[in-house]
Amino acid sequence: MKDPYLYDDCPVLRNKLGIRDADSLDKAEVDFSCNALKELVSSPIAGKYDFEHLCAYHEAIFSDVYDWAGEPRTIPIEKQEAVIGHMSIAYAKPNNIETEAIEVLKKMNSMNWNGLSLDDYQTQSSCGSTTWLVCGRCIPLGREYKNYDSFRQSICRG
Repeated sequence: MKDPYLYDDCPVLRNKLGIRDADSLDKAEVDFSCNALKELVSSPIAGKYDFEHLCAYHEAIFSDVYDWAGEPRTIPIEKQEAVIGHMSIAYAKPNNIETEAIEVLKKMNSMNWNGLSLDDYQTQSSCGSTTWLVCGRCIPLGREYKNYDSFRQSICRG
């Protein structure tokens, strides 16, 4: 199956910047997404921390780089993730994305983030990190480990 997210002539994600080199695109994505995350920390997106809200975060983080930011993907994917030794996680199949994301977000929303002791916070953060990585199965947010902290901070404020 042809990947609609890649350029026809090279294995690089189609992007608004016209970059066709994977390393250059990675660097640009980091720059743009880090700037977006800084904005989100000071001005979180209001919402219910449901699937639509997750999509809104994805769009806010990646819309400067990708036209499809904030939309669930339409094809199965497998990609190497540097944070887990260049292995691929088992991403949700496109028709399961929303259902799986809703399940994970329910778990995240049930966590008591406010007023935690340091020990409790570490336990909740560990659980939240695991949940967030599972959520990444549904909507890969690029560098999930960076995005998680912004999302967690927003939940704490919510």
